[in-house]
Amino acid sequence: TWDFTEVFSADYLNYLVLITCLHPATNGTHLMFRFGNADLSSTETQGSQCMWMNYNTGPSRTSTTGTYVNGMQMTEQQSNGGAGMNGHVFCYAPFDSAAPTHASGVAQCYNTHGIGSYAGNWSQWYGASSSMPSFQLASSSGNIQGTATTATVKIYGLADS
Repeated sequence: TWDFTEVFSADYLNYLVLITCLHPATNGTHLMFRFGNADLSSTETQGSQCMWMNYNTGPSRTSTTGTYVNGMQMTEQQSNGGAGMNGHVFCYAPFDSAAPTHASGVAQCYNTHGIGSYAGNWSQWYGASSSMPSFQLASSSGNIQGTATTATVKIYGLADS
């Protein structure tokens, strides 16, 4: 996993996380986004909803929808090579213990077969209000591949106007 501890604070209500060139070490696995407590000794496992569109090299298009536990599924059967996953996650009230945290995102990645790409969106909502100052990126199986020079994660606090 890649752990981002205590990146959300009371300074901002909303955050934007930008992710580029991230991929799993194993073909056909999914990348996951999980909120957690300060040191990530506990992560939220409430499910998420997602929809993926597969853009193959031919005229066919297929879609996949699903409900996933253990965090938000950000990719669908991703290849462990190529450009990796590029996308963003919008985080609403991750630090505010008086408001339910929810998140949504959009991503694009190459599929396992290397014949097309997946574009998708997902959302996640936590019914209970709690402070989740950290997040984790993980693979559904195996490891995340990439280094700081090949994959980037940027976190922005969004000011209200």
